[in-house]
Amino acid sequence: MKTKQNVNSSQMKNIFLLLLLVTGMVKAQIVNIPDTNFKAKLISLGIDTNLDNAIQVSEAQDVTGTLDISSASIQNLTGINAFVNITRLDCNYNLMTSVNIDLPNLTTLILFSNLLTTVSIANGQNLINVNVAENDITSMTFSTIPNVETLNLNGNKLPSLDFSTPLLNLRTLNTTGNTYNALSFPTPLPSLKTLNFGHPDLYSIALGNAPNLEYLNCYSADLIVTDISMLVHLK
Repeated sequence: MKTKQNVNSSQMKNIFLLLLLVTGMVKAQIVNIPDTNFKAKLISLGIDTNLDNAIQVSEAQDVTGTLDISSASIQNLTGINAFVNITRLDCNYNLMTSVNIDLPNLTTLILFSNLLTTVSIANGQNLINVNVAENDITSMTFSTIPNVETLNLNGNKLPSLDFSTPLLNLRTLNTTGNTYNALSFPTPLPSLKTLNFGHPDLYSIALGNAPNLEYLNCYSADLIVTDISMLVHLK
């Protein structure tokens, strides 16, 4: 036979467990944003609509179009992938050294002038404009952005460019100021119209797989004269 004390004790336990469950659910709905400057920037943009000094998952999902978090001294972009419905991310003039981007609806990614050494992009099939210029990037994979049309890699430290995956829609490529000394395209770039590249130590180029080039801008003190007679569309 249950005593009144036992019943009350059982009820208290149930209430306690319910409170723990509710608390856990609330915490699970908050986006983990360890960088205080990143969080402060989001709050200043009015994304914290319930004014609880945190960014809920639902609040992040409500953001569409452009998210501009430039010039905010951000060092860690953890939490950005909760903004699944944005189509453009501007994150210029910050202090990140690495980023992992997984935003399937993104069409434009601008990470100009940070301290980036690595950039990882997943589910980038909708990206058409990528600008990672003026960083310290030493390697980058392009296979995850197969439909990119404009790619700006200027002012990095890339020792080579891995274009082993065809970028059939690439129209403009800027790679000036990297550290590679040879440039070639092992797979066809049939849509490439504009190519800007160069480095003081660049000595070799092979452009046969970019036959539709119209604008070519190159500088190098050591470049060996290369046959570009196949580039019949140059202007």
